[in-house]
Amino acid sequence: MWSLLGAAWWVLGFNEEQRARALTQRDADQAAVRLSDFVAARLVAVDSIRRIREAGLLDDEAAFVRSCTIVQRELTGFLAINWIDSDGVIRWVSPPTPNERARGKNVFEHPQAAPAAQRAKAEHRPAITPPLPLFQGTLGFATYYPVLVEGELRGFINGVFDIRGLVERSLAEGVLEDHELSITTHDGLPVYETPSFAPAARARPVGTKELEVLGARWRLSLVQNDESATSSPARHVLFWVGSLLILACALLVDRGLARRQEQRQLEREQRELAELVAASPDIHALLDREGRAVRTNTAARRWVSEGAAFGDHVGDREAFDEALGRAFAGEPQRMMVDFGPEHWPYDVTLAPLRDDLGAVALHAKDDRDRQTLERDLRRAQELDALGRLAGGIAHDFNNVLTAVTGLARVTRADPELPPHLAEDLDIIIGAGERGAELASRLLVFARKDVTGPGEMIDLTAQLGAMSRLVQRLMRDDVTLVVEPGPDPMWVAMSRAQFEQILMNLIVNAGDAIDGHGRVRVAIEPGEGVVELVVEDDGEGMSEAVRERVFEPFFTTKAVGEGTGLGLASVYGIAQSLGGDVRIESQVGVGTKVRVRLPLASPPSSDAAQPSKPDPELAGRDRCVLLAEDDPVVRSSTTRLLERSGFRVLSAGDGREALAMVEDAEILPDVLVSDVIMPEMSGPELASAIRQRIPGVGIVFTSGYVDDALNRTQLAELDAEFVAKPFRPEELVEAIDKVSA
Repeated sequence: MWSLLGAAWWVLGFNEEQRARALTQRDADQAAVRLSDFVAARLVAVDSIRRIREAGLLDDEAAFVRSCTIVQRELTGFLAINWIDSDGVIRWVSPPTPNERARGKNVFEHPQAAPAAQRAKAEHRPAITPPLPLFQGTLGFATYYPVLVEGELRGFINGVFDIRGLVERSLAEGVLEDHELSITTHDGLPVYETPSFAPAARARPVGTKELEVLGARWRLSLVQNDESATSSPARHVLFWVGSLLILACALLVDRGLARRQEQRQLEREQRELAELVAASPDIHALLDREGRAVRTNTAARRWVSEGAAFGDHVGDREAFDEALGRAFAGEPQRMMVDFGPEHWPYDVTLAPLRDDLGAVALHAKDDRDRQTLERDLRRAQELDALGRLAGGIAHDFNNVLTAVTGLARVTRADPELPPHLAEDLDIIIGAGERGAELASRLLVFARKDVTGPGEMIDLTAQLGAMSRLVQRLMRDDVTLVVEPGPDPMWVAMSRAQFEQILMNLIVNAGDAIDGHGRVRVAIEPGEGVVELVVEDDGEGMSEAVRERVFEPFFTTKAVGEGTGLGLASVYGIAQSLGGDVRIESQVGVGTKVRVRLPLASPPSSDAAQPSKPDPELAGRDRCVLLAEDDPVVRSSTTRLLERSGFRVLSAGDGREALAMVEDAEILPDVLVSDVIMPEMSGPELASAIRQRIPGVGIVFTSGYVDDALNRTQLAELDAEFVAKPFRPEELVEAIDKVSA
């Protein structure tokens, strides 16, 4: 009997242990799935922001922060969503208040975050850091989603997550309340652990499960805590009622425990679902056949109380009632509805439920953010199309101007030219230069500047030097106040770019004032940026006008008084330099324009200025291979180069130029090539010739380069770029640089 009783005792204990082991493993599997799905949903949100950024949207800091704030409000677990530029510097942070200290920091210099950030930059794929201590005072991890535009890295969307927050929000009920938990990385680094996790000391079954987070492997370990780890009383009863009764009781207890576990799981899921619906910012309601709200969540109760008719608050009651009837007939419905007194657009879904419930489930989502994003996307596409059109026009126009001004300059250099023809040629050359200026403004809007970083200027000194000039642009009845500021503010831009921005803004400010008024121009420092501020007390702009001011050829001035390229040029220059333009305006009060540009380190004081070569003596018996598909441009450029003393081999395209190199008895010292040519582009030709003649110098020319040339290619080829139409001394100076 005692042997039978001992055997029963052992069997019951073994079964309890196996069941506990299985239940613990099941709980570990479910916990891993819940945590993985919880984290994955937030990574999808970060990736969505990346996609929107790549589409050309969210270029403005305010729009970026607003969109990220919406995501963080909808999905918990974020510490921050940041914008990092391609150099690794954190530029924008969301939310701003708790994360302001991160602005300006370089993730490539962070000892623990740098490997992941560098990996994302090198591989152009998302990367995740290991767990690391954050400046917010908690343990977390960061993800880096590279933003690529036409294959070029523009920066990263940086999601920063609170590990404790992610774990506790995803596993709060049913896991952390009943278990102790430990999460480690694949190589054993701690990720998260409850304070009393010690499975070995308790001799309890441990459930383990691996999960993947953006390529990183985490290992989750789970053990029941003291409160949830209950022992069956059947083993104690066994000694009193015998082995048969114990077996019966064990069977009943086993069934009861399973039923209790299932009930707890069902209650937990129902509670989670109810909390999810209640906390949702979307409208959720159950409607009866008359459209009355039977059940509502918190968001719905802001508009409709329970028992009230939902249709009373929609714009088109007839269409809504018709859709409701179809939903009760078993046909799911989806429609756009103007809801509430302000007629906000909502995306509404009506889903039929079981017949015995006698209700239809309504889900209504505020559609304003989506419509705003779509409007911004359409505007970006329209501006891009206009930019391409402007660039194409500038390309053909610059080729024509290059031929006209080139031949005019060659003819003008003839010492035997009659004086009256010399005057006519000067007029032609001057008109060509004015046409080139107009084309350059089109190219600024098209944002196709590949001339490299350019010179460094001090905005403070530059504005002070130009104060007299801009004063002459103002009418006598307009007071101009110039405030350069006391400290140097260095920016990587050319003087011509600064003058173009300043002149356009000054002229616009003066034109906006009818009668007496005041215009203020100032240089103001910011966090990592410097702002050129131009403020007037003129007529101001309506919201409709303000939304279109950056469009090329849009102007509110009378016919013949404005081209509509002024603010488009300002915007294009600022964007090409990594900055932006912000406008604050109110009708009848005035307008303030802020041009924000990145601060740069001051140039070294001993930087030598290169001397310009004499075009008449520059050749010095050097040989130039000229590749140009336009015959008139090719002819005029050949004559310009020969007049400067160069020996010239001219080719109509890249194939012909390569053949000339193969057959030439004298190898060229410099290649001067148009960028866009049929069959073979300028960069392709340059690479092929560089393989045959390693030391050959390279100069590119173009009226509009589109995507055929970028700064990286210029740096890799150690090449110079000269924009068409060019003066002889500009081309000669570029040739001299690459062949020095």
